Amino acid sequence: MNYQDSKKRIQSAITLLSEETTSREKFSHITTLLKGIHPNIDKTLAKCEEQLIVVEQLYDGAVIELTAGAMPEDTEERKKRKKALLLLIGLWKDLKSEVARVGKGLENSGGNSSTPQGRSLWGKIFGLAKGPFGITTIVAVAIAGTLQATAVRVVIKNSGCVTMQMSSFTSIPLPGLSLPNGPLSDKGTATATIPPLTVSTDGTEPGAIKLTSLGMSFTYTFPRNIDDVRWNDISLLGRETEIRLSEHDEHSLVFACR
Repeated sequence: MNYQDSKKRIQSAITLLSEETTSREKFSHITTLLKGIHPNIDKTLAKCEEQLIVVEQLYDGAVIELTAGAMPEDTEERKKRKKALLLLIGLWKDLKSEVARVGKGLENSGGNSSTPQGRSLWGKIFGLAKGPFGITTIVAVAIAGTLQATAVRVVIKNSGCVTMQMSSFTSIPLPGLSLPNGPLSDKGTATATIPPLTVSTDGTEPGAIKLTSLGMSFTYTFPRNIDDVRWNDISLLGRETEIRLSEHDEHSLVFACR
């Protein structure tokens, strides 16, 4: 997601959402601006559209006033119209709040999605954000910040293997992750910075290790000529292992070949 483009779209949408009237044309423009930025926004947009259709069927005119305070309720028809409008107004406010929350999360990420920190924080915000009030988003931002501050070092070693490309690790979906991105030749070392999480590994499938943490999984496949993958001198192959990164400030990961 492009930061500058998303920021402009969110700002334009908030301006439209802050106006006291709406119409089918205006809502279509708001939808065009916001669609695809965040799943919670998409859900609220859909609810707003459904209720807007109901209100349009009950009211004459293309412009809808987003206020119901002085509306009379002296007939059943007027009560029905006011109730429908109040529902739309409530959803409209939810949409505006959700857009503002996502915009704030974008600002907190620093907008730098090209760096590991920006990618991890942005992914955390948009991957875990739930609910119209963004409570879990606030928690997610706090967690991501803490993980960045308390990260541990992992020294990656190539012991007798052909040159390996570290870029294959960069898609591991963990927040606060900073991994080397380049070749690792025989006898070479590289250093990764990893948040102090608990990671479950499954090395029971030949040629692959599955990593699971925070409800996310990633499978790393490696060449068959690699005889062993050792974490702190413990083999990860042929077994399931639980790794507690918080136990030490520094760990070692060795790829060994004969």
